[in-house]
Amino acid sequence: MKDFELAQNTIGKPPAHLSREEFSRRHGYPEALIRDNFTEAGDLTAAGKEALRRAIDRVASREAAPMSPPTDIHDPSIMVVSPPPGDAHAQVHALALQRGVSVEVQTWREARTLGTRGGPYIGDIALFRNHWAVRSTRGGRYRITPGPNAALHAVNVLMLKNIGQTILADHYAMSGPNRRGEITLTPQPWALSPMALAAPR
Repeated sequence: MKDFELAQNTIGKPPAHLSREEFSRRHGYPEALIRDNFTEAGDLTAAGKEALRRAIDRVASREAAPMSPPTDIHDPSIMVVSPPPGDAHAQVHALALQRGVSVEVQTWREARTLGTRGGPYIGDIALFRNHWAVRSTRGGRYRITPGPNAALHAVNVLMLKNIGQTILADHYAMSGPNRRGEITLTPQPWALSPMALAAPR
């Protein structure tokens, strides 16, 4: 919710009087997402009010019932779903649904909660021009290197981080953080392997 406050206090407001485009470039948000959620004066649009309401609801639900790690993350019978490449929403939704969790996906034009309705909320992912940005509710900001399975890796990172940093490091090489505090993750060859997920820890 700090993101909403930052935008409302900066876009079109003194002393900076930033435009929505300038705010997007300076803080790394998709321009379409900012235009959809904020007016030129920095006020919330109808879509912005709905997005803020969802954010408040998520915080309230996490405080009332802290997330528990997905119980089937090590189940060798669960196979990673791989829908046709190019349909990132379908990939994210299928894997999150399979694991019984929910994630929020932000693309250039919208923010959408995907996965299991009412399932544990494990974080959000955003598609930028050349990478997936991942933010876990357990802490940590990550960048996924480009690739045909980047959407699947983004959800996988959130699920592994939900268990712990050690298992995440077993599946992804880490570098950084960059100036925005994001750690770049490069998948190991076994990162999406059911055998790797089933291995005892």
